[in-house]
Amino acid sequence: MGGKTEAAGKPADFSRRLFGGSRQRICFPTAAKVSEAEETFLNKFPRVKGGKTALTIAAGFFILTADQAERAEQVQQVKARDKLSILGMTFHAHHGFEEHEIENGQRFEIDVEMIVDISRAAETDMLSDTVDYRRVYRLIKSIVLEQRFYLIETLSQRIASAILESFDVQEVTVRVRKPVAPLGGLAEGTQIEITRSKA
Repeated sequence: MGGKTEAAGKPADFSRRLFGGSRQRICFPTAAKVSEAEETFLNKFPRVKGGKTALTIAAGFFILTADQAERAEQVQQVKARDKLSILGMTFHAHHGFEEHEIENGQRFEIDVEMIVDISRAAETDMLSDTVDYRRVYRLIKSIVLEQRFYLIETLSQRIASAILESFDVQEVTVRVRKPVAPLGGLAEGTQIEITRSKA
């Protein structure tokens, strides 16, 4: 058994005390009383049956293995999933398969929705603590106007990849529309929508 540690006031406090390279179980005395918040936190883990692995309450102790301790820390570090969007960006570009699309160009409309954690920016009111959507716009503009693709599928993928590589974004949804796509009939256009996330 690992060394006993005083119960802390917050789940994050005692989860951070679990690391020491040992694969042994680590115990937390319950004598100091476990708060409702800590109990809720600990209940995220399966109960032990027959004294095997995972979390249990036995002989007055909370018991976690090192692997469970790491998972506990990860639970505490889950980022908020806030959404930052730039909608209706419009460009005249030369993407397409038909000869007249390549030569004359046409209008493309693009939306991006980025999943980010704006918690710190909301507290500090500092632009440096969030994603600067002006930089996102400039990045998209450079891809749309300076590169050429046959397919809007490829264009949308390049935009999504560039955003994930360049910004602290967990996930991005990209929509690319061709309002006057050559379909041979009446329609309001074509659209591709993709969602990509960081590994």
